[in-house]
Amino acid sequence: MKKLILILLLVSAFASAQTLLTEGFAYTASGTDGLAKQSALWNKLNTGDSIFVTSGSLSYSGYATSGNKIAFDGTGSDAWRQFTSQTTAGTTVYYSFLLKVTGLGSMNTTGGYFTGVLQDANTTTFGATVWLRSDGGTGYNIGVNPRTTALNTAWVTGSKTVGTTYLVVVLYSIVSSTANDVVKIWINPSLGLGSEPTADASATNTGTDLTSVARVFIRQDAAAATPLIEMDEVNVSLDWSDAALPVELNSFTATAKGTGVELSWKTATEVNNKGFEVEKNVNGTWNKIGFVEGNGTSNAPKSYSYTDASAKGSVSYRLMQIDNNGNFKYSSTVNANVLTSAADYQLSQNFPNPFNPNTNITFAMKTAEHVNVTVYNALGQVVATLFNDVATANQMYTLNFDGKNLSSGTYFYSLRSASRNEVRKMLLSK
Repeated sequence: MKKLILILLLVSAFASAQTLLTEGFAYTASGTDGLAKQSALWNKLNTGDSIFVTSGSLSYSGYATSGNKIAFDGTGSDAWRQFTSQTTAGTTVYYSFLLKVTGLGSMNTTGGYFTGVLQDANTTTFGATVWLRSDGGTGYNIGVNPRTTALNTAWVTGSKTVGTTYLVVVLYSIVSSTANDVVKIWINPSLGLGSEPTADASATNTGTDLTSVARVFIRQDAAAATPLIEMDEVNVSLDWSDAALPVELNSFTATAKGTGVELSWKTATEVNNKGFEVEKNVNGTWNKIGFVEGNGTSNAPKSYSYTDASAKGSVSYRLMQIDNNGNFKYSSTVNANVLTSAADYQLSQNFPNPFNPNTNITFAMKTAEHVNVTVYNALGQVVATLFNDVATANQMYTLNFDGKNLSSGTYFYSLRSASRNEVRKMLLSK
């Protein structure tokens, strides 16, 4: 009998210790349920119309996107999301996102700010605020401000075009002493640079500095200050090389065959990608077992594979993606267990359980038939479809479920086929 196990990660992005927050708005598009209702990670402030999740991602050359996007305008509620608080002098926080102004509305030439960072445990102390204003014609200007006083805004030279997507990177630098923190902004910086390039605009604070940098916020100010905006791919990091996520892993699959495991992965786009070190963990120690060369810079999806011919028992794998400048990031970990028989397995209890945020679900079929494995929340709403295909008889399938974008609570997963209908419960605890 073939020894075969499939581990599937639906979406897995490289993680770095320097990355504090990534948000692709992978929530259900809705014109009634606002962002804060779609995700417990976002918190709502004020009243009025909501910030809504809308279908599709913003597109930007050389930039990997996923999920949906958000849209908002004029007066309405605001939203904020927490990340690890930064308080140490000398720390630089980079906040990046894709921006598309779809209409100026009644925005005036003074404008206002719509996003930036927040002090910890605070909803009114803003920093590195990003400003928009009408240029008096059909375009608009982008600026950055250490705090919120309009006269302190540093404006980027030149007008921007309605309907065009821009990559915006903002910096908040915590400087020792008081009233001297620094902010900077870049519009469409080159991707994949190992060090921070010259900013398009910058300013030094002359008022009270933030005591910490710990949240991002999105703000609907007023019709005269906020145009029609779409945002996507929010990212917060401590290093310039992570500020725009130049290489994103879309999938990572491990298939164990006999005494070997075949690893396969795909990237959506690549910038400055030297390649991937393949690492294996058997007894608690990670060891490099191979290297696969990358494609440098590419706007097209790329596929890679590597075979570990000596895998036995329970093994774990991860990838270390390395840039040409030496910067590196680790992928999520996948676990494989090479088994000899599927006779005793049907639908297993997920492991680990409780989990945060990943867990594995194993199943096997005694006869070949079409199988659907789906995850639901407590309201019976579909959260994810993990398998929807014909399952081979007596073959072990292990599916990885990632709950990073979900709130804590009870979830259910079901296996449905012509011969079986099973449901099990699992607990996500953050």
